[in-house]
Amino acid sequence: MAKTSKVNLAKLFGTVASELAKNQSALNQADTKNNDHGTNMVNVFNTIASAMEDKPKAAPSAQLEYAAEQVRQNCQTGSGTVYADGLARAAEALQGQNITSDNAMQLITALLGSSIGGQTGKPASSGDPMADLLGSLLGGSGAGQSSSGNTSADALSSLLGSLMSGGQPAQPAQPSASGTGGIGLENILAAGLEFVQSQNQGQDTMSSLLDAVVAGSQAGSGYRAESGKLVAGTLMQGLSALLSQK
Repeated sequence: MAKTSKVNLAKLFGTVASELAKNQSALNQADTKNNDHGTNMVNVFNTIASAMEDKPKAAPSAQLEYAAEQVRQNCQTGSGTVYADGLARAAEALQGQNITSDNAMQLITALLGSSIGGQTGKPASSGDPMADLLGSLLGGSGAGQSSSGNTSADALSSLLGSLMSGGQPAQPAQPSASGTGGIGLENILAAGLEFVQSQNQGQDTMSSLLDAVVAGSQAGSGYRAESGKLVAGTLMQGLSALLSQK
């Protein structure tokens, strides 16, 4: 059974804003064009946290949608547009749902823009959390194949399943009833390759996972890659802590 907890989204996104503030100078330097990416990211996530505080009793989807509106109005930058779109995707994906261990990764990947072709619909549930997670991570309404024939994709699938099942080896994900229209093989390979390359370079498991999550996402290209990893990592840690509370 999925673990459910009342997730304080204002606190969660406020923590992200704080982490971004700690790295603001480095993120500004990474933006060699305008030197303001870090400043813009701090502004975006402070705006998100403030919006969540305005609606503490609202459903998660309503909080996310309101935050998207506030970011569009108050953060008219490239980063603002990326995360306003991501908040709107997350609001749609989580419509009518509380945040649980089964859909926590969906919140993160929707926010980062990992869906193929900007698809915003809710992924079809295959009945297998690993399949649903892999489908959410790699973009679309379908679930992952049990074996892609590529060790990179299989390694990523195994890692994600293990993390989300409390460290136990994941059962192979079965193809969803929606067929093969959800996930493109190139996206599976890209994310899997990113994971394996990171492992080969000596990065730890979490860092490698974050590389895979942001690979190809709207929030993880170019100089946005480091801030995307910081956002994803802080959200993962925060959600894990909140959902593990009894």
